[in-house]
Amino acid sequence: MTRLPPAVPGGAVVNAWRFARDPVGFLTWATETVGETFTLQLPGDHPRLVTGDPDLVEQIWKLPADVIRSDAQALPIDLGRTSILLADGAAHRRHRKLQAPPLHGERLVQYAETIASETHRLLDGWTPGETRALLPDFRDLTLRVMARCLLGSDGGREQALLDVAHRWMERASSPWIFVASIGLGTPRVREWLRGLAEGAQADRSRWTWWGRLGDDRAALGRLLASEVAECRADSSRTDVLAMLVSAVDADGEGLSDAELVDAALTLVVGGHETTANTLCWTLLHLLEHPEVVAKVRAGAGDAYLDACARESMRLSPIAPAVNRQLAKPVELGGWQVPEGVILWPCVTTLHRNPRVWTEPDRFDPDRWLDGDGRKAAWIPFGGGGRRCIGAAFATLELRVVLQVLLDRVELARPEGAVSTPVVRGVALSPSDGLVVEVRSVRAR
Repeated sequence: MTRLPPAVPGGAVVNAWRFARDPVGFLTWATETVGETFTLQLPGDHPRLVTGDPDLVEQIWKLPADVIRSDAQALPIDLGRTSILLADGAAHRRHRKLQAPPLHGERLVQYAETIASETHRLLDGWTPGETRALLPDFRDLTLRVMARCLLGSDGGREQALLDVAHRWMERASSPWIFVASIGLGTPRVREWLRGLAEGAQADRSRWTWWGRLGDDRAALGRLLASEVAECRADSSRTDVLAMLVSAVDADGEGLSDAELVDAALTLVVGGHETTANTLCWTLLHLLEHPEVVAKVRAGAGDAYLDACARESMRLSPIAPAVNRQLAKPVELGGWQVPEGVILWPCVTTLHRNPRVWTEPDRFDPDRWLDGDGRKAAWIPFGGGGRRCIGAAFATLELRVVLQVLLDRVELARPEGAVSTPVVRGVALSPSDGLVVEVRSVRAR
């Protein structure tokens, strides 16, 4: 007999509304009501086995690759048919091997200079006494950083990428797309979005909101395809895209043009929206703890700044859960879980599990230096063989941006300002965009 954990009370439609309205609050309530592991049913979709149990999460990471399928990722955005996020088996292993090198190792030193330069450029435009919402600033910053690293210059090429990517991401981040993915299923929504882009024509622009969304996605694909062609013609380029173009596997085969476009698009989205929101949440926690800011400014070092970011990602992850759908039935934690069930290691509840963390609700960067907690239960980048290949780049970007910002700027939260997690696109964002008052800006 098939046996699943207890279900969340309320029914599929009611729970979809609850989840869409307040994902973090809903998952916390469900855990308190049902337990660390429960079944969640949403309309028109497979059941989800949601768990904040660290032992069960480790079992999920260790599942053989052939029992997982990734085309049902909870990703309501069109990153292309061959995106590494949607690939499985041999295709995923090949993509990972070819795409990982530009984001690791000695290349990170070069990226640090670009990140610092773009952060200084952002701060040069800030004025003491003004009030700003930082999420748009950080979205612009992380997109500029990724554009420069991807295309290797700070001229007109990446400005064209920035213009169309900004338009596309603004529309693609609509909460209505998230709501549609809850009600209709993410794969259906992605196929609809893909159809919008495939129906676009370069010589005309549609007048509907969704038509323009498709037009922008198609324009971004054309722009990246032209960059791939230029990389193939110019062997002197050393940027990330050029490295992807030149990468080959053991048989001497590289990525196709379509695969390269999808890989570049995945980097733009994965290295942009998620990092911008993580910067917001980390800065929010720092502003709430001036003693931590003082320690950073006193020269606590890179390890402590990394600990601040890790602790923020523990308390305020930008995704409520990690998505793994079963292609075969498995036994997990004593349950017989059938094919098709979506496994949801729950970042929100796992990161605050009192069985793992001492004083789990307290912001304490020192826990990462003192060995507190169970680090395998920290999963903002996922886990197992599908852990995010951009984790090292994201960690570097967080550290550099925060160091430059804290060195140059004094910020404060306006009285009464509140930031609660809301879904925007592929991430949980602060509801107010993280509004701050700029008290002072130091020269470079």
